[in-house]
Amino acid sequence: PGYNTQLEVEALRDKGLKYRPDIVVVGWCENDYSLPFFLLEKENYRRRDVSFLYNLLFKRSSMTKNRTQVSPGFTLRDQREYDKELVVPELTAGDDVARVRKALAELKSMADQSGFKVLVFGPMKKLIREICADLGIPFSNTYELIPRGTYPEEYLVYFMHPNKDGHRVLAEHLEKDLVKRGWLPPHE
Repeated sequence: PGYNTQLEVEALRDKGLKYRPDIVVVGWCENDYSLPFFLLEKENYRRRDVSFLYNLLFKRSSMTKNRTQVSPGFTLRDQREYDKELVVPELTAGDDVARVRKALAELKSMADQSGFKVLVFGPMKKLIREICADLGIPFSNTYELIPRGTYPEEYLVYFMHPNKDGHRVLAEHLEKDLVKRGWLPPHE
């Protein structure tokens, strides 16, 4: 959870290219300009500077406010409570917009070298549309693709976490767009 564009491109390079994709769709969210929202942290229960019993008894709400236990000993912590100085420079190099531009330029280069098509898909404001246009990366702006009021608000089609009906709607519009571009055959 919480990947940004930079980590998505790295995951594609490290894990996805071996599958020789024909099309790569980047699901765009405005929070993709930020550092990853969640970082995996292993608890060190031998620490002497923390009383876990005291925290459990008296600080339970503050302990769980920004943390979610994944499995015993592992939690996801909201990175916004971290000092950015403690994050590796590869994740913080340049400003947020520069990191997105660099990651998308790397993705475009990978696509050109490997022969796959790239589409950035999601609710896109002016800046990300300009970045895609400058880099020659096709995009589908769901603000334009799906007019407001077309679907119930609770579908959350413009939000980073749509509900199951919202996911269905987005998938249908994505398919139609890929067919219209000639990247997929028409669904029969």
